[in-house]
Amino acid sequence: MNKLLLSAPLVAVLLAGGLVVGTSANASSPQPPSRASAFTLDRYSAAAANLPPAMIAAITRDLRLSGAQFLADGAAAADAVALVGTLEKSGVAVQGSRIDGATVTVYVKNEADAARVTASGAVAAIGTPPKPVLPAAPLRPVAGTLYDGTGVYWQTSSTSGRQCSVGFNGFAISSGANQLVTAGHCAAAMTSSTPVYALVQNAPQAGGSRGSLIGSVVSGSARFGNGQDAGLVSVTGMTPVPAVATWNGGQGAPLASAPQAVTGVSSAIVNAKICKSGSRSGWTCGTVTSVDTTVNVQDGSTVYQVNSIVANICLVPGDSGGSALMGSNAVGISSASSSSSFPCASNAIGTFFEMLSARGLPDVASAFAGTWEPSVTVAAPVVTASTNGTTATPGTLSGTLTNASASSTVRLYVDGSTTAAATASASSGRWSLTFPSLSAGTHSYKVIASWGVWSRSAPTSGSVTVAQASSAQSTQPSKTLLSPTPSLTPVPTTSSSPSTVGKTSQSLIGSLLGR
Repeated sequence: MNKLLLSAPLVAVLLAGGLVVGTSANASSPQPPSRASAFTLDRYSAAAANLPPAMIAAITRDLRLSGAQFLADGAAAADAVALVGTLEKSGVAVQGSRIDGATVTVYVKNEADAARVTASGAVAAIGTPPKPVLPAAPLRPVAGTLYDGTGVYWQTSSTSGRQCSVGFNGFAISSGANQLVTAGHCAAAMTSSTPVYALVQNAPQAGGSRGSLIGSVVSGSARFGNGQDAGLVSVTGMTPVPAVATWNGGQGAPLASAPQAVTGVSSAIVNAKICKSGSRSGWTCGTVTSVDTTVNVQDGSTVYQVNSIVANICLVPGDSGGSALMGSNAVGISSASSSSSFPCASNAIGTFFEMLSARGLPDVASAFAGTWEPSVTVAAPVVTASTNGTTATPGTLSGTLTNASASSTVRLYVDGSTTAAATASASSGRWSLTFPSLSAGTHSYKVIASWGVWSRSAPTSGSVTVAQASSAQSTQPSKTLLSPTPSLTPVPTTSSSPSTVGKTSQSLIGSLLGR
């Protein structure tokens, strides 16, 4: 196989913006009840025990946290984002938010909104949140089976090429075709006829050789500037997996340690702990210092604006487009950095184009709205209760779903049918379904959970025995049954967009992270 030679990186500068400090809530304000009880370590100890030792070592190295604490903090941060979104939808003028442990602080304009925040279980602060003080340091480009966070490259000549990283595998919503998202400044450097290959590496800091053909850039998908930094690549030559490579904690091959499954998508929140995967610095972790921040990225003589998550995390040239996780939730793709080589300085800054902006600013979701969605690992639904029913009174099923989100649903299929007999939302982590009218006897069923349009769980199967209704029951008015839903071929759904709040402007200039 041909050896990969990397061309010289672009160089640019990051300029820090001014500091605006928000006023805090009155010290005598009553403190709300803590939300910490929902995120105790014992709830995540079993999942943490399944994390690879090298991944835990990297989390301990960069964050000084245990595996259970990292998972608990990620779940708490996702819950905080959902809480802030609920407050905004209820009319609260949210100015910003942050999380400290399981304590959520929400910045608002007035006492009335502060009272509503306090009633929700969060801490209210009147004023604008502090903006991060960022160093005036130069940024550098971070530009079989296919895992998120692994390397991709395309040749620019017979002896050299460019390196970036896989962000998140996903699907074209209309067809279910496999497509991955990476940085827009990477995709902008390709044409629809440019073959994109997987990069075979023994370690993230090592070189690499050409692996399997992945596919080519999706024509017209590259978005760089105007707040965006994302592009799509078709995946036709490999089998994509909804999991992020952990690189043996940054010290080995991409799959030298078990990959981390992606279970959903979330906005980030200030002070959340995140980890990223990329083909040049591997698996590194840090703390979010700012979200929805406009980063001015200079490429040559041109400046491009990118709406970004900013974190004190290590990114280096070649990491562009890589995956950023908050717990097991996808939050961003690597965009720019203050570091040019590994290991990074202790005050390194990395930026990520957001998967989902809580404030309605540019993000991956809006860049490809209605056309692309990420692939996630969906847990099989658990049945906790069932009733058999009669020919006159249909039975029911209810249960739980792990890692549920607003996009989660559960569908019921009876007697081998491929058409769903009933569908229920599982956004709360709980679901309930009613069987259709069935004849007397034993009937098999299966329930399948889904996220978005194309991500599905393994089925959970069982059976119910329907009794013949008595004559008295048969004369009673029939109950209204749930209308059958479409067959296994999914139909895209829409959700309301979050309310838009004024953009946080941060004067930052940086280079791309592609190589």
